[in-house]
Amino acid sequence: MPLFNPAPVSATERLRSRPARPFTDLELTWEPRTGDVAASGELGWLTGPSTFIDHTTAGAAPQHGNYLSVWRRQRTGSWRVFIDVGSQPPQAVSFAPGFTRFQLPSRYSGNESASATSSLLEADTRLNTQIGERGPAGAYEEVVTNGSRLHRDGFMPAIGTQAIRSWLEANVPAMTASTGTAESARSGDLGYSYGTYDVKGSSPQSGAYVRVWQRDGSGKWCLVADVVQKS
Repeated sequence: MPLFNPAPVSATERLRSRPARPFTDLELTWEPRTGDVAASGELGWLTGPSTFIDHTTAGAAPQHGNYLSVWRRQRTGSWRVFIDVGSQPPQAVSFAPGFTRFQLPSRYSGNESASATSSLLEADTRLNTQIGERGPAGAYEEVVTNGSRLHRDGFMPAIGTQAIRSWLEANVPAMTASTGTAESARSGDLGYSYGTYDVKGSSPQSGAYVRVWQRDGSGKWCLVADVVQKS
């Protein structure tokens, strides 16, 4: 499982190097509330709220989060987290009760397994090109849906085409991004990508992005979740 700094590094090694702490000291809870699984059954994603509490500090307030994870199914049939990234909103993020499968206007049912990863890589690269040429707001508007999620530290999630465009217009006037890699499920309907980004302007920042993509009935790759991790 990779962490991003901004290049991917092994999260397993980093976690094993830290001293173990009991749950009574540091408590982390999370709930999967929306996501999806590829039709071929070996790749999926989840997101939901998380809460971290430091019980060793008197009066410490809970730290709210919004996690995003990409999962892979092993040959044994068990699921393992492949990518796990989160954002820190200013307050708890609300979701519909229970679990809701991510909604798409239509779902891909084609048979393009051999070239699906290549087409996803092209979609991610095209988005990054458009971000540089047109600006983030216009570029994202072309690929997101009314249910897509944009997660950024310090802000509540922007959900849906208009909210994402408005947030980017207000907060990210200029940005460049470079595709690192992408992978599609065998069924060609779900995948992920990650790479690096640089935000320009009065509050510059750089780091890594992780994106989850799903394909609609027309064969178009739609960006359904996007989160960044600052360097």
